[in-house]
Amino acid sequence: MLRRSVFFAIILLQALVTQVHAAEKTALRVSLIPIFDIIPFQAAQTQGYFADQNLTLDGTPSQGGAQGIPALLAGSVQIAFTNVVSVLQGLERGLPLRIIAPAQETIGTPPDSAGLVTLAASGITSGADLSGKRVGVNTRNNIIWLYARSWIDQNGGDSRAVNFVEVPFPQMPDALLNGRIDAAMVSQPYLGDLLQDKAVKALGWPYSAGGLRTATSVYVVTERFAAEHPELISAFVAGLRKGIAWSNENFGSDAYISMVSGYTSIEPEKIKAIVKQARWKFPDVVNVESVRRTMELMIHYGTLKAPIDINAAIIAAR
Repeated sequence: MLRRSVFFAIILLQALVTQVHAAEKTALRVSLIPIFDIIPFQAAQTQGYFADQNLTLDGTPSQGGAQGIPALLAGSVQIAFTNVVSVLQGLERGLPLRIIAPAQETIGTPPDSAGLVTLAASGITSGADLSGKRVGVNTRNNIIWLYARSWIDQNGGDSRAVNFVEVPFPQMPDALLNGRIDAAMVSQPYLGDLLQDKAVKALGWPYSAGGLRTATSVYVVTERFAAEHPELISAFVAGLRKGIAWSNENFGSDAYISMVSGYTSIEPEKIKAIVKQARWKFPDVVNVESVRRTMELMIHYGTLKAPIDINAAIIAAR
């Protein structure tokens, strides 16, 4: 009888220990921009993939990836969603950044995950027409700004004669429609929302020039965080990869539409119309060759002095 009681006591204790461990979740703060690039992250949140990895993630809104990096270095967030250009610039300045996962990669054909738009009645039809004009970008010296400059110069214009104005993505539609800017390089879903307005037209697709896929954004941590918490990075990447798979498999579904509408505050019917315009496939590895092409473009425009060994900065999700 005593042995039986001890046996059940041990079983009960093991069950309690298991429950305690299951309840212990590590809280991490992540800097994010509410655009289509973070759909897999949101999927991993809503589908419980991060929770399955014993992670609780708190998303902190940011205007641009360049703003997320200072927050990361200051310890305000542990992971930052950011654009490739900001990462390369940071690495050149000696910032201790490490790429842990891809976020978005364009499909190489328009319509794309970002594009240049203007008013249909503006008379603007080429890069040459943008000289002296105001072009909205979410932040200067980032990937949006870089590829907008490249497109303008490749299409008869001189990007040095363009006034680039910083406007957060959610505010770009109003800024364009109300005449505060003459054109804008806009990311989805705000791009698709704008193009549903007959007063707006697509001017160009900078990311798709040459028909090549372009890695635009990644998730980064500090070198110290990577060294001290490799298990948390592995858990984050595992959850994110499930979110990537879910996003690719459920593209355009009711659950997909509802999720995107929720974090972008754009009506579900508008989101549904946007996703019908193009097909995105989120990557599960970093496109290093694409990053090298962006690096060359940065050197051309003087935002990077010399090539960087990007492989040395990637510690996961190669």
